[in-house]
Amino acid sequence: MDTFGDRTLQHIAMRVEQIEPVVAAMKARGDYFAGEIVGARGTRLRQVFTTGEIRQEKAFSVLELIERRNYEGFISE
Repeated sequence: MDTFGDRTLQHIAMRVEQIEPVVAAMKARGDYFAGEIVGARGTRLRQVFTTGEIRQEKAFSVLELIERRNYEGFISE
């Protein structure tokens, strides 16, 4: 927010039923991820982020894949 402000779309989260097959399909078509999937299988919240387009030397337009199991928060407990 400090760099691009609050009126620029920078991050989109897409909820998926099973994160591994989606990540595998995206990797097969050439997409890259900023890290590994966070959260163990079967937990309430799992997520992973794509590498972002770089603007002003900062990550921009990042896609988050999120798998939720009866959980609507942002930090798994």
